[in-house]
Amino acid sequence: MKSVLEAIKKRGLRVLHIHDISVMLANAGFSIEPLSIVEFCSEKFASELLRTDVKLSLMMPCKISIYVKDGKTYISALRPSAIGDFYSELTDAAEQEDALNLGIVKEAKI
Repeated sequence: MKSVLEAIKKRGLRVLHIHDISVMLANAGFSIEPLSIVEFCSEKFASELLRTDVKLSLMMPCKISIYVKDGKTYISALRPSAIGDFYSELTDAAEQEDALNLGIVKEAKI
């Protein structure tokens, strides 16, 4: 978790919230291996999305998942590049954000 947060902050992005899903489910009587979701935001990218179509707010903020499966920790991210498939005017921005998110994941895994 710490390496993900450091990689996000290093890129000048804002961490909005950390959801500890495993704790939330445990409080409801369900048990899963550790799972957290980090929500973060690139204000520049968010602004471009919202100016294009406010419904894109459903894809915000960016998220990285940190979870344990069979005793091994994984880090994964949603891919903003898919937005460009639907809004060609956002292709460049979406690809830049995608590269940024993948960079966070790769750096955090080191």
